[in-house]
Amino acid sequence: MLGTDAQPCPQATTVCDAAGPVLAAIVTDGRGLVCAMSSHLADLGLDASAGRIGRHWTELLPNFRRLPTHPGSGDDDFVVILESTRVAFRITRYPLTSDEEGGALLLLHPVEQPGADDGQAEHVAALSEVAADVAHEINNPLTTISGWIQIFVAEASADDPIREQFASIQEELDRISTIVDRLLDFAQVPSSDTELLDVNELVRSVASFLEYQMKNANVEVQTSLCPHPCAVEGNRSQLKQVFLNLLRNARQAMPEGGRLRLLTSRDDDRACAEVRFRDAGHGVPEEAVDRLFEPGFTTRADAGGRGLGLDISRKIVRKMRGELELESTSGEGSTFLIRLPLAGEA
Repeated sequence: MLGTDAQPCPQATTVCDAAGPVLAAIVTDGRGLVCAMSSHLADLGLDASAGRIGRHWTELLPNFRRLPTHPGSGDDDFVVILESTRVAFRITRYPLTSDEEGGALLLLHPVEQPGADDGQAEHVAALSEVAADVAHEINNPLTTISGWIQIFVAEASADDPIREQFASIQEELDRISTIVDRLLDFAQVPSSDTELLDVNELVRSVASFLEYQMKNANVEVQTSLCPHPCAVEGNRSQLKQVFLNLLRNARQAMPEGGRLRLLTSRDDDRACAEVRFRDAGHGVPEEAVDRLFEPGFTTRADAGGRGLGLDISRKIVRKMRGELELESTSGEGSTFLIRLPLAGEA
């Protein structure tokens, strides 16, 4: 079902197929790269210029959401909503056969009746509320224990060996308190507010939040932060979500452990801040690189991957007028690069 603010697509052409009236058509090769397309894409507000030939078909649909037409529907029948115009239409995919690797014919159909939202915002808000409740429940007994420890230390004599033991316990309690504070920070319900953000500070914050998970996964995290200011304008919660997605992807790419490098820099020629997440995993197969940002595509389906994290991350970055790219060679690791326009000197 579609969101209530999604708009039906423009008047369909007279062409029809088994799925109904056809608005436009796209022909792709086996990798999803555009071979041909109908000029009617321009009627939907899409770029149908010759420069789109050879690019992945999802690049014809900037900033879009992908929804199933019904529970269990797969890659051959789905609905997209264009984020900028809220125009919605249905896409059906028909495999093509040829002497070379088979491609596909994508037909765009009008959507007659928008329905209810997919509930993602409500789901995130509910999870945030639960996380905040858990953090507060941990903090209450933690404060009591810490208070008694401080009393015992104050009453013990200076040469009492138990003072050292209590000091060690207090150190661990402080560590738990720090973890709870981070949980409270990330439990805040995301808002649409934008503000001036320090990229270096955000990278440090997110890396610290996942520090113990990385250690448990035998992943060594190395940070190399730009010595110059890297201020960008955007939504703090959403950019943290992007960083978290890329950190978790890197951890999953190194199941036996390895080294993950986080690097920030400035490109003054492009007037942008750059953030790189460089893992030492097995890399992404060449045939999957072009599809990795496609909604619903995943190389980890056997591990429960849903193929949504990178799609959502790229949309968030593009809302900030930036770009998220992948540099990967099979067997040699991957580097995800985020470029964001600099907000100027604060």
